[in-house]
Order: sequence, then structure tokens, then C-alpha cells
Amino acid sequence: MRTFRFFPLIILLTFALGFAQPAYAAPPSVPGLNDEVCFGGTQTVREGSEVNGSLVSFGCVVVVEDGAVVNGDVVAFGGSVDINGEITSDLVAMGAAVTLDENALILGDLVAPGSSIFRQGGSEVEGQTITESGTDGINIPDIPAIPDIPDITIVPPAQPQSFFERNANIAVQQITNVLLRLFQTFAFSALAVLLVIFIPRHTERVADAIVAQPIITGGIGFLTVIIAPIILVVLTILTFLILSIPAAFGALLLVIGGTFGWIAMGFEVGQRLEDAMNQNWSPPIQAGVGTFFLTLGVAAIGIFWWPFGAVAFIFVSSIGLGAVIMTRLGTREYLGPAPVAVTEDVDPEPDPEPEAKPKPKPKRRTTRKKAEKK
Repeated sequence: MRTFRFFPLIILLTFALGFAQPAYAAPPSVPGLNDEVCFGGTQTVREGSEVNGSLVSFGCVVVVEDGAVVNGDVVAFGGSVDINGEITSDLVAMGAAVTLDENALILGDLVAPGSSIFRQGGSEVEGQTITESGTDGINIPDIPAIPDIPDITIVPPAQPQSFFERNANIAVQQITNVLLRLFQTFAFSALAVLLVIFIPRHTERVADAIVAQPIITGGIGFLTVIIAPIILVVLTILTFLILSIPAAFGALLLVIGGTFGWIAMGFEVGQRLEDAMNQNWSPPIQAGVGTFFLTLGVAAIGIFWWPFGAVAFIFVSSIGLGAVIMTRLGTREYLGPAPVAVTEDVDPEPDPEPEAKPKPKPKRRTTRKKAEKK
């Protein structure tokens, strides 16, 4: 039985290939044989042609067309084999895809361990068909499928920026930040103008409280800024489902109060600027101009060194927020502490001196003689 008579041929080809140069479809010179060896290419036996020897393929696409004849074995390690002609010996495929078309004729055996076989009607194999290892005591190891080549993303190296490009990017970023700050300042000034137009008396009351008691308003506002967020967070954590909405409402009131206090502070600054420039502005103009310069000044302090800017922001916000709290959002006048009555020590008037009593008139003494006469 000649099921595995091709194995000596494979061993012989292995030693022969050790001295061969890799080439596509370039048959090495083996004494006594006229074989063809293919490495990673395409090996096609055209219609009507004949190969007097064996075809050995390593990862190639082997095609034997209709009417072509291979007078030898066809051995394929990986790749694919498409047979539509005649093979006078065996077809051995390990880990390959084998297709036998309708005119395929294999006079020997079909040995395909670890391979996929697709046969069409009309194809013939006169010998045995062996698809698993271990037949007749010979253990042919399973050849694993060729893994897919992973996708490799080639990242081009970063091009170094020139001095001009690097400085241009920094300049554009700085200009963008300045324009953004100016836009925020103008928007805040516009809000101050609208606020004074609609509630001028409320704003004046808050500004008067700032001027009257800046230390007290600043202390109250600073304590509120520190304590209020802690209370809101604790209430939200302890009773999340019940008091989450009131806590959010309290935070909103805190933001509104701080904004209102800032605008009232800017309103007072606008009045001072009006007096300094000897102008006659309406209250909305005073609020808009004062808020603009106040916001711009605090931002300018932060540009030089951000801790100074943070301290200035907290200082102004605390005074404004404290004034808003003391005036109940500007609904009440801040009268300040009650005046203390000052009493002067006055010496009591001295009692009037008692009038001197008139001295009694002395009685006249009568002589005994006069008495006797009477």
C-alpha cells in the first residue's frame, strides 16, 4: 500500500531546500527529480501544460487548471490548493484550504490533516482520503491555522514646532483669555444696569449698608460663605430625598445674594467715580461703570498672582453678601446700632439759704414807779 510513500520524498526535499535560494516559483535543482517549490506566492499549472515532478508549496496559492497534469505529488503547507486537473500521485495538504473542482482527478491519496476540503460533484479520488492524524500508526501533528496579522497603527513622529509657531500659540491663547474676561465683565456690567433700572431702591439700601458698616457686613458675608456650603452639603447627604430640593434652592439663593452684593458694591464704586470725575450720571450708568471697573480690577489683580486675585474676590464678595443679608435683599434700611443716650453729670443746685428770722423787739421795762402811778 502506498499511502505514505510520499514521506521519503518530503524528507529528501527538506534537505534539498536547505541549500536552495528562496524564489517565487523557482524550482531548485534536486538530483533525479524535476520538482517545483513555491514560497508565499502563486503557483499555477495552466490548461494543457504538464509538470514532470512534484509541487511543494509553503503558504502559496496552488492552482491546477482543467486539462493540466502533475506527474508527481502536490504538497501544500498552509495556503490554498485548487485542483481542476489531474494529479498522478498524492495530494498532501497540512493546514490548507483544498478545493476539488468537478474535473479534478487524484490517482493517489488525499491526505489533508488540519485542512478544510471542499469537493464539487464530479471530482474523483482513487486512493484513500485521510483528514485526521493517527492513520495507520503514523501520528501527523495538527498544524494550527495561520493567525491573522494584527492591525498596526503607525503614528508619525511629532513634528517639532518652530519658535514662531510655539510663541504664536501662546499669544493666541492669552488673547483669547483676555477677550473672554472682557466679555464676562461687560455681561456683568449689563446685568448691573438692568438690576438698578428695575430695583434702584433695593440696590441703594445694600450700598448704604456697605458704606455704613463695611467690617460687620464683611464678617457676616465671610461666615456665610464658609458655613452655608457645609450646612447645605450635610443636609443633602443626611436627607437626600427630602431636602435635596431645598438645599439646591439655598445654594441658588447664596449665588443670587453674592451677585446682588457684587453689583451693589459696583454701584457704590460708580458713585465714587462720578464724584471724582465731577460728572452727573444716572443710577444705572453708575452701576454699570462701577461694576465694570470693580470686576476688571479684581481680574487684573489675579493676573499678576492668582492668590491675590482670590483674596480680593473673597473680600469684595463677603462685604456685598453681608450687606444683602443685613438688608434682607435690600428690602429694609440698615439703621445701624441704636444710638446710646449720653448723660452729663450735673451738680445739683444748692438749696436756698433760709431767710433770717427778724429779731424780736425788746420789751420795754416799766419801772415800779410807773406801775404805782397807774
